[in-house]
Amino acid sequence: SKENKLTSPDGKISVELQADSSSVLRYIVKYGDNIILEPSALGLMLSDADYTNLEVVAVSNKREVSGSYTTPAEKRLNNSFKANEWDVTVKNKDGKEMKITFHLANNGVAFRYVFEEQTTDEKTIEKEITSFKFPATTKAWLHPHDDVKNCWAQTCPSYEDNYITDIPVGTQAPKKAGWSFPALYKSNEAWVLITEAGLEPPYCGTRLAQYSPDGEYFIEFPQKGETVKPDDPITPISKLPLNSPWRVIMLGELSDIVENSMVTDVSEPSRIENID
Repeated sequence: SKENKLTSPDGKISVELQADSSSVLRYIVKYGDNIILEPSALGLMLSDADYTNLEVVAVSNKREVSGSYTTPAEKRLNNSFKANEWDVTVKNKDGKEMKITFHLANNGVAFRYVFEEQTTDEKTIEKEITSFKFPATTKAWLHPHDDVKNCWAQTCPSYEDNYITDIPVGTQAPKKAGWSFPALYKSNEAWVLITEAGLEPPYCGTRLAQYSPDGEYFIEFPQKGETVKPDDPITPISKLPLNSPWRVIMLGELSDIVENSMVTDVSEPSRIENID
């Protein structure tokens, strides 16, 4: 339906929402008339609530957001952005609600899961079913993620592998740990870079799973032991309210990817205090 179509300020990038036959809510990303991401899954699983079968309850009015900030050590000193945002309220089979916030700029799409309710007890996020499904002709440039402690001095994962370049989508990762962010693709003449942003405690850093059947890449949580203390939990555990990190999909020419600042655009400013 028309209200389920979200667009970038220049109208070039669009996101459409639809449910599949098993009630999994899916999003489609288009760049002009080209489908960049085929129907890809949205949702997650809490220890006490299943948000993998979702129905759209409401789509908020469009918010026009903008900002400017400086990054002295980054690719440019002065940054500014404009984007359209929507809150999509969804409910699960039990009628429990969650929001998915979409952020569409002229150079990409970001979305995150938002739990606004307040709880005194801690919730565990068991897994995300978020996926990115590419057309079959897409090529990928991907960094193999190392299995935990499976390398010199047990320092893995250390993000020191070589990227595997120009491979067909759906190629399985060499190790169980899957693929690291950022992940680069060429889909229907557009370049696409997938990563995450705005990662804050108590969520965990993620990656893409080892298997991507039919070019569908899934978010995966860390491996056991990939923590400060070996027995620490690897899943996000928190009282609500809670926001997931942004799932970021940069889009455009290769130059648009290189110049893109969406990761910092959607993230909170640093909160490190200056120590005199």
